[in-house]
Amino acid sequence: MEPVFSEETAWRLLQAMNEQQAIGRTDVDVFPAAVAQEVGINPDTNTFFAAVGYLEKEDYIDPSPDATLVGATVFRITDKGMAWLETPPPEV
Repeated sequence: MEPVFSEETAWRLLQAMNEQQAIGRTDVDVFPAAVAQEVGINPDTNTFFAAVGYLEKEDYIDPSPDATLVGATVFRITDKGMAWLETPPPEV
């Protein structure tokens, strides 16, 4: 059985959001579900929600100021998140 959460999975998700949506910017809305499958995560699973929850808890992403719904799925990568991406990926 695969674990629900790994820091490496969250890092890969953040990296995909940056490479495909933010491109190094912290003022651009990113949509984790839009890139999740590209890094092997089904966006309808606990693994996805655990990764997004971890990124938000660690202040690597914040809800977008343009997101008006409770439980927003629109985020922005923070400066702290960009800095984390400059480190080697966590080991599995």
